[in-house]
Amino acid sequence: MSEPMDDFAFCQTELKHLDPVRHFIALTAPEIHRPSLMVLFAFLATLNRIPAQVSTPEMGQIRLQWWRDIIADTQSGFGNGCGLANIGPLATALKQIQRQYRLSVEHLTAIVDALEFNLEHNPIPDETAYRNHVWQTDSLPMLLASQILNESEEPRLPEDLMESAGLASGLARHLQNWPLDATNRQLFLPLDSFTHHGVSLSDLFSGGLPEGLRIAIEELCQLARANHQSAMASLRQMPKEDSIRFSPAFLTLATVPRILSLRSKTPTGQLSVANWRHYWSIWRMAARF
Repeated sequence: MSEPMDDFAFCQTELKHLDPVRHFIALTAPEIHRPSLMVLFAFLATLNRIPAQVSTPEMGQIRLQWWRDIIADTQSGFGNGCGLANIGPLATALKQIQRQYRLSVEHLTAIVDALEFNLEHNPIPDETAYRNHVWQTDSLPMLLASQILNESEEPRLPEDLMESAGLASGLARHLQNWPLDATNRQLFLPLDSFTHHGVSLSDLFSGGLPEGLRIAIEELCQLARANHQSAMASLRQMPKEDSIRFSPAFLTLATVPRILSLRSKTPTGQLSVANWRHYWSIWRMAARF
């Protein structure tokens, strides 16, 4: 049986490999909370790579259901020699932080449920559906990270902060990756943002450059910028001790401006941002709080 610290060390190594930017973000948190944040972030990174690891949506659904079952199990003794202690280091560590910080089963399950969409090829139809999606994939992880930083007490964060931070981060990520997603015949941006300008789903997947595509991309960039500005304003308006405590949960916002600037200049090309540039932006934002 593995020891608890072995499980947490595994998560740190796994996170550094799968998502070095979030690994760097975790390092900005107080030392006592870093291992738990790395577990949460490693869990998210593991979920996000499932679509690339499976040959059919059904196989991915089986993996996601396994995680739902792990999250929902409140009876087994994880990590203490009984029950399902040998479920693997990531799952064992996740159950430990879930119990230690009283992380919501509903919130963790909602994240898993939202990522089931990544297995399908159906586009998100409109902005309302998109906002619901990124609430689960981006805002809820920020909320859970904030609860870890708040010593297991559910944080009382402004709802507009959670909405705007999640929307800005989600849009930036999806805008960065959309050409690559399109080659896989997937779209993780609201379809009506394109059809409103006469750009069909087949246009997006064909790799062409319809007249309305640049306009649609720029409007989505502007939406992300507006929400980034709103989220940053909300963070600055919080009491100083709260902004210091919770800022590591929102540091993905530091990566947003550079991605949006590049996407505005190159609406359809592949974007690659060196990790060190993200690290620099994260460090600068962290230093302000």
